[in-house]
Amino acid sequence: MNLPAGLLDHNYEFFADAGRSHAFCLNSGRVLAFDKFPVALTLLLDAHFSLFPDKVKAAVALASENGISALEQLTICNYGGFDSEPDMINGKLQSHEFWQCPKRGTCVYEGKCCDKLSTPSGEFLTPAEIRVVKLTAEGNLDKTIADRLSISTNTVAIHQRNIRRKTMLFRKADVTRFAHAKNLI
Repeated sequence: MNLPAGLLDHNYEFFADAGRSHAFCLNSGRVLAFDKFPVALTLLLDAHFSLFPDKVKAAVALASENGISALEQLTICNYGGFDSEPDMINGKLQSHEFWQCPKRGTCVYEGKCCDKLSTPSGEFLTPAEIRVVKLTAEGNLDKTIADRLSISTNTVAIHQRNIRRKTMLFRKADVTRFAHAKNLI
Protein backbone atom coordinates (compact mmCIF):
# COMPACT_ATOMS: atom_id res chain seq x y z
CA MET A 1 0.00 0.00 0.00
CA ASN A 2 1.34 3.43 -0.98
CA LEU A 3 1.01 5.97 1.81
CA PRO A 4 0.61 9.62 0.88
CA ALA A 5 3.88 11.49 0.51
CA GLY A 6 4.59 13.64 3.56
CA LEU A 7 2.61 11.45 5.91
CA LEU A 8 5.55 9.65 7.47
CA ASP A 9 8.45 11.43 5.79
CA HIS A 10 9.82 14.96 5.46
CA ASN A 11 8.82 15.35 1.83
CA TYR A 12 5.97 17.61 0.76
CA GLU A 13 2.74 16.66 -0.95
CA PHE A 14 0.75 19.65 -2.18
CA PHE A 15 -2.97 19.29 -2.79
CA ALA A 16 -6.14 21.28 -3.25
CA ASP A 17 -9.25 21.11 -1.12
CA ALA A 18 -12.42 19.47 -2.43
CA GLY A 19 -13.60 22.79 -3.90
CA ARG A 20 -10.23 23.29 -5.58
CA SER A 21 -10.11 26.79 -4.14
CA HIS A 22 -7.30 26.48 -1.56
CA ALA A 23 -3.87 24.84 -1.48
CA PHE A 24 -2.50 22.70 1.34
CA CYS A 25 0.57 20.60 1.94
CA LEU A 26 1.25 17.45 3.90
CA ASN A 27 4.66 17.31 5.56
CA SER A 28 5.83 15.12 8.44
CA GLY A 29 2.26 14.11 9.12
CA ARG A 30 0.99 17.68 9.41
CA VAL A 31 -1.41 19.41 7.04
CA LEU A 32 -0.71 23.09 6.50
CA ALA A 33 -2.96 25.60 4.74
CA PHE A 34 -1.22 27.71 2.11
CA ASP A 35 -1.08 30.79 4.37
CA LYS A 36 0.74 28.68 6.99
CA PHE A 37 3.42 27.34 4.62
CA PRO A 38 6.94 27.99 5.96
CA VAL A 39 8.43 31.16 4.47
CA ALA A 40 11.27 29.16 2.90
CA LEU A 41 8.73 26.94 1.12
CA THR A 42 6.78 29.93 -0.19
CA LEU A 43 10.00 31.55 -1.43
CA LEU A 44 11.03 28.33 -3.17
CA LEU A 45 7.62 28.05 -4.89
CA ASP A 46 7.81 31.71 -5.90
CA ALA A 47 11.31 31.29 -7.36
CA HIS A 48 10.25 28.14 -9.20
CA PHE A 49 7.14 29.64 -10.79
CA SER A 50 8.99 32.83 -11.77
CA LEU A 51 10.64 30.62 -14.41
CA PHE A 52 7.23 30.36 -16.11
CA PRO A 53 6.11 33.96 -16.79
CA ASP A 54 3.20 32.93 -19.04
CA LYS A 55 1.85 30.68 -16.29
CA VAL A 56 2.22 33.49 -13.76
CA LYS A 57 0.28 35.86 -16.02
CA ALA A 58 -2.57 33.34 -16.40
CA ALA A 59 -2.50 32.58 -12.67
CA VAL A 60 -2.86 36.27 -11.77
CA ALA A 61 -6.07 36.46 -13.83
CA LEU A 62 -7.45 33.15 -12.53
CA ALA A 63 -6.50 33.87 -8.91
CA SER A 64 -8.29 37.23 -8.98
CA GLU A 65 -11.46 35.39 -10.08
CA ASN A 66 -11.01 32.90 -7.22
CA GLY A 67 -9.99 35.43 -4.55
CA ILE A 68 -6.60 33.86 -3.77
CA SER A 69 -2.97 34.75 -4.48
CA ALA A 70 -1.41 33.88 -7.83
CA LEU A 71 1.17 31.72 -6.05
CA GLU A 72 -1.55 29.68 -4.35
CA GLN A 73 -3.35 29.33 -7.70
CA LEU A 74 -0.16 28.11 -9.38
CA THR A 75 0.34 25.58 -6.59
CA ILE A 76 -3.20 24.27 -7.05
CA CYS A 77 -3.01 24.15 -10.84
CA ASN A 78 0.39 22.45 -11.00
CA TYR A 79 0.49 20.29 -7.87
CA GLY A 80 -3.15 20.03 -6.74
CA GLY A 81 -3.61 16.26 -6.92
CA PHE A 82 -3.26 14.25 -3.71
CA ASP A 83 -1.25 11.11 -4.34
CA SER A 84 1.63 9.02 -3.01
CA GLU A 85 4.28 10.77 -5.13
CA PRO A 86 5.96 13.67 -3.30
CA ASP A 87 5.86 17.06 -4.99
CA MET A 88 9.01 18.14 -3.17
CA ILE A 89 11.82 15.81 -2.19
CA ASN A 90 14.68 17.02 0.01
CA GLY A 91 13.86 20.65 -0.78
CA LYS A 92 13.65 20.11 -4.56
CA LEU A 93 10.36 20.60 -6.40
CA GLN A 94 9.50 17.73 -8.71
CA SER A 95 7.94 18.03 -12.16
CA HIS A 96 4.52 19.59 -12.36
CA GLU A 97 1.85 16.94 -12.14
CA PHE A 98 -1.14 16.46 -14.36
CA TRP A 99 -4.04 15.91 -12.04
CA GLN A 100 -7.71 15.49 -12.69
CA CYS A 101 -8.90 18.97 -11.79
CA PRO A 102 -12.71 19.10 -11.94
CA LYS A 103 -12.41 22.16 -14.18
CA ARG A 104 -10.49 20.23 -16.82
CA GLY A 105 -12.07 20.67 -20.21
CA THR A 106 -13.98 23.79 -19.16
CA CYS A 107 -11.33 26.09 -17.67
CA VAL A 108 -10.32 28.90 -20.02
CA TYR A 109 -6.87 28.84 -18.37
CA GLU A 110 -6.26 25.13 -19.02
CA GLY A 111 -2.81 24.67 -20.47
CA LYS A 112 -1.96 28.27 -19.60
CA CYS A 113 -1.81 28.12 -15.80
CA CYS A 114 -1.41 24.33 -15.60
CA ASP A 115 0.22 21.74 -17.82
CA LYS A 116 -1.69 19.94 -20.51
CA LEU A 117 -1.66 16.15 -20.51
CA SER A 118 1.42 15.21 -22.52
CA THR A 119 1.89 11.84 -24.13
CA PRO A 120 4.98 9.79 -24.99
CA SER A 121 4.88 11.26 -28.51
CA GLY A 122 5.15 14.78 -27.07
CA GLU A 123 1.65 15.68 -28.19
CA PHE A 124 -1.15 16.70 -25.86
CA LEU A 125 -4.52 15.07 -25.39
CA THR A 126 -7.51 17.34 -25.90
CA PRO A 127 -10.17 17.61 -23.19
CA ALA A 128 -12.49 15.43 -25.31
CA GLU A 129 -9.77 12.80 -25.72
CA ILE A 130 -9.13 12.84 -21.97
CA ARG A 131 -12.82 12.16 -21.33
CA VAL A 132 -12.70 9.21 -23.77
CA VAL A 133 -9.53 7.84 -22.13
CA LYS A 134 -11.18 8.01 -18.71
CA LEU A 135 -14.33 6.24 -19.85
CA THR A 136 -12.34 3.64 -21.79
CA ALA A 137 -10.15 2.97 -18.76
CA GLU A 138 -13.27 2.49 -16.64
CA GLY A 139 -14.17 -0.40 -18.96
CA ASN A 140 -16.95 1.25 -20.94
CA LEU A 141 -17.83 0.10 -24.44
CA ASP A 142 -17.78 2.58 -27.33
CA LYS A 143 -21.58 2.80 -27.40
CA THR A 144 -21.68 3.61 -23.68
CA ILE A 145 -18.93 6.22 -24.11
CA ALA A 146 -20.87 7.80 -26.99
CA ASP A 147 -24.07 7.88 -24.93
CA ARG A 148 -22.35 9.32 -21.84
CA LEU A 149 -20.64 12.06 -23.86
CA SER A 150 -23.60 12.69 -26.20
CA ILE A 151 -21.49 12.04 -29.27
CA SER A 152 -21.66 9.44 -32.04
CA THR A 153 -19.79 6.14 -31.96
CA ASN A 154 -17.91 7.37 -35.05
CA THR A 155 -16.66 10.36 -33.04
CA VAL A 156 -15.60 8.01 -30.24
CA ALA A 157 -13.66 5.95 -32.82
CA ILE A 158 -11.93 9.10 -34.14
CA HIS A 159 -10.96 10.13 -30.58
CA GLN A 160 -9.62 6.63 -29.88
CA ARG A 161 -7.59 6.64 -33.11
CA ASN A 162 -6.06 10.00 -32.10
CA ILE A 163 -5.42 8.73 -28.56
CA ARG A 164 -3.61 5.63 -29.91
CA ARG A 165 -1.51 7.77 -32.26
CA LYS A 166 -0.59 10.31 -29.56
CA THR A 167 0.06 7.80 -26.77
CA MET A 168 1.57 5.11 -29.01
CA LEU A 169 -0.58 2.65 -27.03
CA PHE A 170 -2.72 0.33 -29.10
CA ARG A 171 -4.40 -1.96 -26.54
CA LYS A 172 -7.15 -0.87 -24.16
CA ALA A 173 -5.21 -2.40 -21.25
CA ASP A 174 -2.25 -0.13 -22.06
CA VAL A 175 -4.52 2.91 -22.28
CA THR A 176 -5.97 1.93 -18.89
CA ARG A 177 -2.46 1.77 -17.38
CA PHE A 178 -1.71 5.17 -18.94
CA ALA A 179 -4.91 6.58 -17.37
CA HIS A 180 -3.89 5.25 -13.95
CA ALA A 181 -0.35 6.59 -14.29
CA LYS A 182 -1.67 10.04 -15.20
CA ASN A 183 -4.20 10.07 -12.33
CA LEU A 184 -7.18 10.17 -14.69
CA ILE A 185 -9.06 7.46 -12.80
